[in-house]
Amino acid sequence: MLKLTVTFLMSIIFYSSYAQNYDTLISKGNQSNKNGKYDSAVDFFNTAAELPTNNKFQRFHALQLLGITYLKKNEFQEAWKVTERMEGSIPDDKSTVDFLILRGRIDGKLDKNKGVVWFDSAINQNTSIDQLTKAYMHKGVLQIFRHEMAQAQICYDSAKELVKNYEADTITFTGIMELGGRIKLRTGDFNGALREFQAALEIKKLYFGEFHPEIAFLTGNIGIIYKNMLQYDKALEYYGISLEFRKRYLGEDHVDVSNMYNNIGYVFYLKDQFDEAWSYHTKAYEIRVKKLPENHPLVLQSIEHLGLCHGGKREFKEAEEKFRRILQARIDKFGYDHHYVGYALYNLGAVAVEERDYKKAGDYFKEAIDIGYKVYGEYNYDQADNFNRYAKCLLAEEKYEEAAQNFYLGIQFNTPGYVWDGKLGTIPDEIHYLSYREILRSYIGLSYSYSGMNDYELASMFLEKSEQLIYDFKLRITNDKDLIRISQSYKELADCGIAVLYKEFERSSGISDMKDIFRYSELAKASSLLAQINENKARNISDIPESEINKELNFRTTKDSLTNKLLQLARQNITDESLQETKRILFETNRDYEVFLDSLEKTYPKYANNKYGRNSPTLEAIQKSLTASPDADGLISYNLTDDKELMIAAVTADTFLISYKSEAELVELIATFRASLEEQTEDVFEKSSRKLYQTLIEPVEQSLLQIDKLVIIPDGIIGYIPFETLLNSESIYLFENLDISYEPSSTLLINRSPIEQTSSADLLAYAPEFESQNMLAVNDGYQIPGLRAESLGALPGAKKEVAQISNYFSSNTLIGDKATEKHFKEEASKYDILHFATHSVVNEKNADYTRLYFKEESPTDSTSTEDGFLHAFELNNIELNARLVTLSACNTGFGKVEEGEGVMSLARSFTAAGVPSVVMSLWPASDKSTPELMENFYENLADGMTKDKALNEARKTYLKKATGKARHPFYWGGFVLIGDTEPLQAKSNNWIWFVLFGVVTVLAIGYFFRR
Repeated sequence: MLKLTVTFLMSIIFYSSYAQNYDTLISKGNQSNKNGKYDSAVDFFNTAAELPTNNKFQRFHALQLLGITYLKKNEFQEAWKVTERMEGSIPDDKSTVDFLILRGRIDGKLDKNKGVVWFDSAINQNTSIDQLTKAYMHKGVLQIFRHEMAQAQICYDSAKELVKNYEADTITFTGIMELGGRIKLRTGDFNGALREFQAALEIKKLYFGEFHPEIAFLTGNIGIIYKNMLQYDKALEYYGISLEFRKRYLGEDHVDVSNMYNNIGYVFYLKDQFDEAWSYHTKAYEIRVKKLPENHPLVLQSIEHLGLCHGGKREFKEAEEKFRRILQARIDKFGYDHHYVGYALYNLGAVAVEERDYKKAGDYFKEAIDIGYKVYGEYNYDQADNFNRYAKCLLAEEKYEEAAQNFYLGIQFNTPGYVWDGKLGTIPDEIHYLSYREILRSYIGLSYSYSGMNDYELASMFLEKSEQLIYDFKLRITNDKDLIRISQSYKELADCGIAVLYKEFERSSGISDMKDIFRYSELAKASSLLAQINENKARNISDIPESEINKELNFRTTKDSLTNKLLQLARQNITDESLQETKRILFETNRDYEVFLDSLEKTYPKYANNKYGRNSPTLEAIQKSLTASPDADGLISYNLTDDKELMIAAVTADTFLISYKSEAELVELIATFRASLEEQTEDVFEKSSRKLYQTLIEPVEQSLLQIDKLVIIPDGIIGYIPFETLLNSESIYLFENLDISYEPSSTLLINRSPIEQTSSADLLAYAPEFESQNMLAVNDGYQIPGLRAESLGALPGAKKEVAQISNYFSSNTLIGDKATEKHFKEEASKYDILHFATHSVVNEKNADYTRLYFKEESPTDSTSTEDGFLHAFELNNIELNARLVTLSACNTGFGKVEEGEGVMSLARSFTAAGVPSVVMSLWPASDKSTPELMENFYENLADGMTKDKALNEARKTYLKKATGKARHPFYWGGFVLIGDTEPLQAKSNNWIWFVLFGVVTVLAIGYFFRR
């Protein structure tokens, strides 16, 4: 009896101890999961599952939690092994359902194609509402992955209905919201998806805290939404913060990290930054091929995206090889009728389009359409994309009616509730479209189609619908950099409008068509830049209280400060917690700023209208302006399409000429011309310069005969040309007959506020000193000393330059250690002229990071937070009242060309900041010839000349003295003027003093002799 009692008591103590230990382990494992410490959670759950016990329920529960944790770590094989440990010891029917749901989740990730079967088995059990909800939710996620959107919608509706009847836990509740967001995302309801994800994000922040992998997944999904809304830079912000969280909690080689690398790479691909895209897609591929089976969908996706990069870099053979491999692998895995097979066919069609084999391309797109009918629902923007691409192939083959039919079907699949009636001539009245990009493609495609059918009226109506669509979409965008996507849309519209209207003009010779051609060309000019310039004006004329303006300024200066800190940390190779924390704070600041701007625009609608509202000037307004303006007697505006169709519009006060023709060799010619300038090859320069004159000037040359001042409005790569250096058939440079300046658009030209002319102007000039002499070999061993480039060679000419120009104006000249960024930011607002004789660096990947060099701040100056680099992004938050900025450094007018926006240069950034006139360089500036050219320029300015004439006469003066190689345009042709040409001060009145002196002298002499 005693023995039995002891045994009984020992059992109670043992099981009590076991239960306490088990509960502790499970509690610690759950807390570790909540904190994102998945490795620790695995250890706790595994230990709990191995405890000696006859309690099957507890062992099963520990294994279930262990399997779920492995899922979060994306260690799918390990998770599957856990379910094998669970088999044979499932304690009851409820546990069976949990087991089936876990198996379904893992199987879907392993891509064994049985995940849906497991979920259906769980749903068919006599189970609890909680389990049934989870089964529907996870099944819906898997069906989205399989692009079975109609079935996913059923699962979402079922789960949402079930949670009405019980209080779901936080994870399940937000999981259903995310499922709804994913469905809306895949079906094109981006605003609806954004609402779902943002609501889930706020709940999860309260539950998990600010830092957790679950937060990272949501920010990543929000990034996908912004990508699909064409807000690429905002998407990169969300992706960036999501990537940092994932790397921190999951490790560098986690599959979820590869997913974010892939997303970032794809955005860079969409931004045409193919080297960056390749780098990120390679990182994603290396992780995936190491962690996943050979033909896993994510591995194939990485190969596919590398193929896209090949295509972007025009390596079409390599792209096609990858796409064919993917096509076969996907057919083997999924069968023929599957979304991913259709996408592989789509990419093969895109390659064929680039190779101009439109019949072959059309066949691929038609196959993708046939698959789309089987796998997509009633409305789907991917199917709309298929129809639009197929229709464009038909356009290229001049099958206009068939093309129009397919563009209408593109609209139908992209517009819920709209069903095309099958008749040509229909004007859709869409209420809600899924994809802005695809609806715009359909409208523009229909305009081309009706033009091909000689139906000018319908072609024009679709042009008007496209223009209204772009304007409405523009109002949704808050990020200045993302407005560049709008410029690209306007460029697409302009290319179409010009082609359609010119065809009608050739048929009817109607002057109204000519006017509209000019208006559409102007629509494609610098939309983002104009919005930036208008923003400051909009704040001042929109009745916004001073307190709100100060809040907005505080946001911008905070963003600049954080961005500068990130750059400094990056330059110091600091990758610790401080870097990640700075990124996070900047991200949150940007989000708060967006909320503030959205509120500002809703509260003060005049602000949004003044900022984004834009009416392109009519031809009559331009001609009236030219009659009254001192800036120009005439202008030439260019538009160059992707198909190398060149429009030239020449306008004077009483004439208007249009030329429109194919110029297939123009891009290559410009590249040859620029190379001849930088390499100083005389024969190549003369040949290419004359050819450019024939192409760009001769078609409208008659308009230039009666004018003296010409404004050039370039387009795209034409912005790399200094027109002053073009030679006519008589070997006369264009600048010898005309004073030339440049403008981003005629809208800016005629809307610029007049600048008050004063009797004097104050100059602030900088010439920091650098360490060593920089010698660059050019041509056949000839050396150019001291180019003002990134290599930071010494610039003795810069010091000489600022000393010389200071003789002509009331000046403050900062040389050497005094030429600091801190001084500039504190003093710049006080001066009429700002002159920088220094080095500069162009960042073609991100124009915001293009910079001018100052003297690095002294380490002993604890009051300075500056780094010695004036970045382009800083200019908008510096008060500038200058009437002229001279960027006497390398390539300050050079940068990446953005469609519809122009050259993203440092000069453009000063223009965006409100500076009316900028002198910029189009190639590396010589430290030897530049001081002479600048002295001539400032002497002419001081004498009261207009800025364009002052620069033109400076060139002529330079050439009168120059000999030998120094006469090459490399030394005098690189600096051009963009913007206002008004004089800085009234003409010098020194002659009056000479006359007065003469009169006094004569009177004195007369008086002397009379005595």
